[in-house]
Amino acid sequence: MKHAFLIMAHANWSLLKRLLKKLDFVDSNIYLHIDAKAEISREQLEDIKEVCNFAVFHMVPRKKVMCVGGIAK
Repeated sequence: MKHAFLIMAHANWSLLKRLLKKLDFVDSNIYLHIDAKAEISREQLEDIKEVCNFAVFHMVPRKKVMCVGGIAK
């Protein structure tokens, strides 16, 4: 059975990498959005992109996101 995961991240890059490793299996599609306001280096972005070996991995274009009351707008 195929699974799709949409992950929105803005910090805790080591935790994000651990999560991606756990979700990395053949029947996974992973869509990752990193908030445009997040402080992340190019090296960290490349490290995150290289974590997935089996899943189909997509980086969604970075955009500014505002969360109000737990709802992203």
